[in-house]
Amino acid sequence: YDRVSPAVVDVNVERKDGDSFSRLGFGSGFVIDSQGYVVTNNPVIQQADRVRVSFQDGTSALAEVLGTNPANDLALLKVPSEAVAGIDPIPFGDSSKARPGQLAIAIGSPFGLDGSVTVGVISGVDRTLDSDIDRPISGVLQTDALINPGNSGGPLLNAKGEVIGINTSVEVFSLVQTGVGFAVSSNTLR
Repeated sequence: YDRVSPAVVDVNVERKDGDSFSRLGFGSGFVIDSQGYVVTNNPVIQQADRVRVSFQDGTSALAEVLGTNPANDLALLKVPSEAVAGIDPIPFGDSSKARPGQLAIAIGSPFGLDGSVTVGVISGVDRTLDSDIDRPISGVLQTDALINPGNSGGPLLNAKGEVIGINTSVEVFSLVQTGVGFAVSSNTLR
């Protein structure tokens, strides 16, 4: 946690309201290199007029949305490289090696509680989810590590602290969260 959590960020989405901006939503993301590239989920930044990334040390930076991939529920942001100076990017693991029963660690900002960590296991591999464009996302990891609103876009890590997934959603049944979470595989992001 101490090694990787500085690279986990809050993604704050704002909408232009006259001459000012108001908060539209929030999620999580993580730094993937020293140039300022940040990954999150596509729905986190949809309909944003402005995106601000906040870091664990209390600083923040405006982010440019470089690309979105609704078919795989992913988005790539860019903050100035100075904003990530001194932050070690989270290394990628090979999500194809994930197996049921292995440790799974989710870090993010559920309900705006930044830097929250939950631990569980990989509950299933090679699951399929519907994307925003009704195209299936394959290779999805299932976990029982708690994923709540605000965790979307944050990393799912293995025991080595490597990203094996990007937390995306939870199964909801009759308006109740079931404790079944899903993460887009890191290999899909690559």
